[in-house]
Parts: sequence; structure tokens; C-alpha cells
Amino acid sequence: MKRTLIIPMVLLTLSKMIGQSTLIENLPAYYSKLYYLQNGYAFTNIGKKNKDDTRDFLVKYYDENLNNTHSISINTPKNQSKESLVFNGANFLSIFQDFKEKKYVYYIHDMESNELAKKEYVFKEKIKGEKNYKETLPHISFYDETGFVFFKSVRGEKWGYTVEKVDNKLNTVWTYSFIPEKGYVDYLRPVVNENGIAFLEFVPNRSVQMSVGGIGKDDKDFYNLVILDKETGKLSGKYNLLQSGDYLTPTSIVIEEDQSVLLGGMYTNSISDKKNNSTGTYLAKISAQGKEVFMTKLPWKDESNGLQKFLSSGKKKKGLSFTPKVKYHRISKVDGKYYLVGEIFEKAISAGGMAAKLALKALGDKEEGPSDISFNILDFIVLTFDQDGKLVNKALAKKPKKTIFQESNDVLSGGMSQAENLEFDYAFTTKDGTNDKGVFFKAQETKKLKTTTYFAYFDLKHTGEEIEVKRIPFKFQGKMFDGDYDLQLFPYSGNKILKYEYYRDKSKLYLDVLSF
Repeated sequence: MKRTLIIPMVLLTLSKMIGQSTLIENLPAYYSKLYYLQNGYAFTNIGKKNKDDTRDFLVKYYDENLNNTHSISINTPKNQSKESLVFNGANFLSIFQDFKEKKYVYYIHDMESNELAKKEYVFKEKIKGEKNYKETLPHISFYDETGFVFFKSVRGEKWGYTVEKVDNKLNTVWTYSFIPEKGYVDYLRPVVNENGIAFLEFVPNRSVQMSVGGIGKDDKDFYNLVILDKETGKLSGKYNLLQSGDYLTPTSIVIEEDQSVLLGGMYTNSISDKKNNSTGTYLAKISAQGKEVFMTKLPWKDESNGLQKFLSSGKKKKGLSFTPKVKYHRISKVDGKYYLVGEIFEKAISAGGMAAKLALKALGDKEEGPSDISFNILDFIVLTFDQDGKLVNKALAKKPKKTIFQESNDVLSGGMSQAENLEFDYAFTTKDGTNDKGVFFKAQETKKLKTTTYFAYFDLKHTGEEIEVKRIPFKFQGKMFDGDYDLQLFPYSGNKILKYEYYRDKSKLYLDVLSF
């Protein structure tokens, strides 16, 4: 069914692009946000209520040159809220949730606003004793112009997950499922690109020992890397990330051209680390068949690699009094070398909050209140590996310390687990980890009671143990108020990045392409 597209000119007006800067004015009060999609960007807006009690959900697509090439309109009942928007290079797939009728509605539109498909998925009854519905919202990845890939958790008498390829009419092309007879598994960190499909299979502690191969009496969670054939959906390879008593926790996954998979992050020892701290850092390459190509482990306490001492050199005080913590963001591949990039951080607990928590716990209070926790976000660390996985360089990109305060009922848990929810202000120049040129980040510096916000970047193709960090001058275009101002970085391409600056009080959005 073709919909007539009528978008008033007052909705968004785009000025002439001067160089690499774009100004979008007259944004409506119901402006939503910017999405970074495949090879472009999309602005979304929720339209005003129509006479027939519906709304028009509006999508304006911009290519990488920030030209508004297409606009679509999706007519939905007013009680439906948008959950997802994915673009596969030819068509948009959007999911809306209808709380009143307890259902999800899936739409596929082409770039001319033609509705290609629509399907409804009704919520099932709640599982006794559980908060989740059996029908869960999937994670959706673009596949190519032929369709999309759905990752969905299964919640029923048996718990597992499914991966489904659909075409542009929402018809199933293939399905891969893993639902154990006993226990519980789920998927994490799915990656889909032109090279293949990979994700983590999350296996929580002893509840599934007998059904998935068992890990002894230890109660730590572990993961399997799952690699699927992109064309058929069949299992290509599976690799267990419990290796010789070490639990490997990937925070970055990259699929290479030969369909092998790169994994990088921290690992913990099942005996000595009971609080989710780390034993060291690792980089691994796994073939498409699930075979180990290389595995490089770098223990903190191994003086031959010098990592623990090196990490502490980025701190103002001498030496680390605890195990180092690094949140790795990405494995980047540049000119045949691998760069494992992360930020060093440390966790602190307020004395008053901690004392109150322990006192309540001693009194048997099971509903003890939250304690204040602060995280100091320190320097970037970049570990460089050759094509065989050998560490060839380690470097710091120094920047001002950033402190984040948050409340937590789980104050005694390890910093690594809590770091999952921390906000790290950074962006890479590409989306998928291949051909990254540099890292951009936002920082603040206070001198003489004056705080300056600025952008900075560093080139991944560095030499030496300290990477030169260069600032980019930045001037705010309007007033900043909580909830009315947003400043973000989005991937662009090559050695460029997109700066997004939104002012609600001025109904303006500034886009600038920054480069080095």
C-alpha cells in the first residue's frame, strides 16, 4: 500500500551545506533523535494526532554527505510507541509497541514510503513468577538489501534464543535456535555485517551445567562464541570462552573478511577473582569454524609485559593499589595491525554511604538503601598487535580525569560489572571496527574555576608509548539546560567524525564534520 507523503515545510528546513557544516532549524517540539544507520543518518519525529486518532511517525533520511535524500511517513495508532528503527540500505524496518493491546507491530517501508509488510505479534500471558512476557522484543540487525536478522530471547517452559533471517516482506528465510532441555541461555552482543554473523551465547553459572557441558562447581558465568553461516543460518563454529580456568569476557567483537572473528577484553581467573575483577587482558582470533587461530593473554602480574606498571603511569599517584580496570571499547584494524582501545577507570565508594549500608545490613535490613559510588574515568590505553596477535606496542592517550557519580544497591560488587552502565564519551570513525583511523572524545577541564568543554582526538597509527592528543576548538551555539541540550559524536568515515549539537530552546540542530 502506498501512502501519500505530505511533510509540511515548517517541520524541518535545511540550510545550504557550507563545507562540512549543516544547520537544521524549526525543529518541532516532538522531535525525537538522530539515528546512525547503514551509510547514513535518520531524524525521527512523532507527528501530531490526526482526526482518525492516529499519528504519523516521520523519518527523514540523510546520506553521509548530509543530504536529505528520502522521507517516509508511517501511520500508527496514537497508543503505539516506537521501539526500533533499522535500515538495510534499501528499506526501513520499524517496530512499535502497543501496550493497550499487548502486541508489537512490525513495519517495513521502502524509501518512497510504500508499506511492503506489516505483522503483529501479540504478547503471550505472563510466565508464573516472572516479569517478562514470552514474546520479547528482538534485537534487529540489517543484513543487506535482501532483508534483516532478528535475535530474540525465548521465554517459556524452556529458555533460550533464536536467530532469524527475514526478507523485505517479513517472511522467514532461515532460523537458528538453541533452547536447552534444562537451564537457561541467552544471546549477547550480536554482530552482523557483510562478512558474517557472530554473537555471544551467555551461560549463567551452575544452573545449566548438565545441559551445556558443565563447568564444575564454580558459580561464575561464562560465554560461547557462536558463528553462523550468513547465507544458510547453519552453525559454522562455536568456541567456548572458558579456557584453562580463565573466563574470557569479550567487550569487542569484529568479523573479518575471511569470516574469522576477533575478540578482545578482560579475563578473570575462577579461583582468585571472586568480585569480577580481572586477571589480565587478551586478544583472540577464532576461525569461522570455531578453531583458535591465536590467543594472546597478558596477565597484569607478568612483569615481562609491564602492563600493570604502565597503566599506573597514567595516574597522578604512584602505583596502583588494586588490580587495574579497563573498559575496552573496540578492536580496530588499520593497515594489517590490530588496536585494542579502552579507558582506564577506578571505582570509589563514599564513606558515609558505605557505613550506612553496612550498618543496615548488620541489622538484617534486606531493603538497605543505595550507596553513592564514584568512578574516575582516566586515560585511554591502546594495545597494538601484529597480524599474528603478538603485542608490539602499548601506549596511553592522556586526558583529564572525569568523575561519574551513581547510586547502587550492589555497592560491593566488582567495578568491571558496574562499568557496563557507565557513560564513556567517545566515538570511532567507522561503525564496524575495520579501517578505523582515530578516536574522538569529549572532555572537560577546569582552570581557575572556569570549566571548558572541548573535543579531542588521537590517531591510532601512533608510535611510542604516549599518543599525541590534539584538541578541536569548540564553541557552544546556545544555552545549555538539562533535558534541552544534547551533544554527541557519531561515526562518519575515514578520518572524520560527526558532531551532533541540539538546542531545544532554539529549535535548532547543528551538525559538523570534524576531521584530522
